[in-house]
Amino acid sequence: MRSLQRLNRVKLQQDRKTLAYERKYARIIRNALREQIEYASRNNGAVPDQPMHDALIDLYSTVAFDFLQFQYRILDSRLRIKTVGFFLNTWREWIATYVLTKLAYKVAQINDTTRKKIQEAIAIGMEQGLEWEKIAMLIMEKASDIASVYRAVMIARTETANAANMAKEKSKEDWKRETGETIYKLWIHRFAKEPRSWHQALDNNRGIPEDKAFEVFNPETGTLEYMMRPHSDGASAENVVNCSCQVIYVSERFARSLM
Repeated sequence: MRSLQRLNRVKLQQDRKTLAYERKYARIIRNALREQIEYASRNNGAVPDQPMHDALIDLYSTVAFDFLQFQYRILDSRLRIKTVGFFLNTWREWIATYVLTKLAYKVAQINDTTRKKIQEAIAIGMEQGLEWEKIAMLIMEKASDIASVYRAVMIARTETANAANMAKEKSKEDWKRETGETIYKLWIHRFAKEPRSWHQALDNNRGIPEDKAFEVFNPETGTLEYMMRPHSDGASAENVVNCSCQVIYVSERFARSLM
């Protein structure tokens, strides 16, 4: 009973933290989208990568660093300051490496969608024989779709969850390497207007060994996907886009106390 109460407190803390980041970065991302559209309307449809790149660098640098520490505190309630101090430097380096090596691909995916929508507006204008001033107006009209609140929230929700989950995995690996202890994990589902029922089913307060995959079965499509955690590398868009589920790593003792 006490363990379940502790888990529920951790879930609540995590939910509040995640929601605050989603709201913050939805605004930042929407501003980046608007900046791209305005630039495209003045520069023959060219879409700059930098606004979205800067927004996501800020998101990953902030969210990942916070959740690295959050996960470490879950595994070590004593929070040994000396050990944490050592990891703070290695975690900063790890985040910097991620930003340099992997973030560009995510930025490109998002920007490609923006470019496609802008090109659609340009194609319509050219078919109608419009001058560029009128085509630019069509691009700005598309802004309600390209830079909508929904799209900005969806991007912020997806990337915040990914940053948090990959950070927790890194934190767990460092803890395991330091202590040699056996670690379990739990799938945590967050509220959504249109929840994935198969993700909800995985949030059952039952931990599994951290080296075992979650069996993510979608009864609507009949597809089964093995995922090491929410937003694991290689997971399908069906289980990732607009998903804010998170993993929590716990000690074997704590996991067994929940059973």
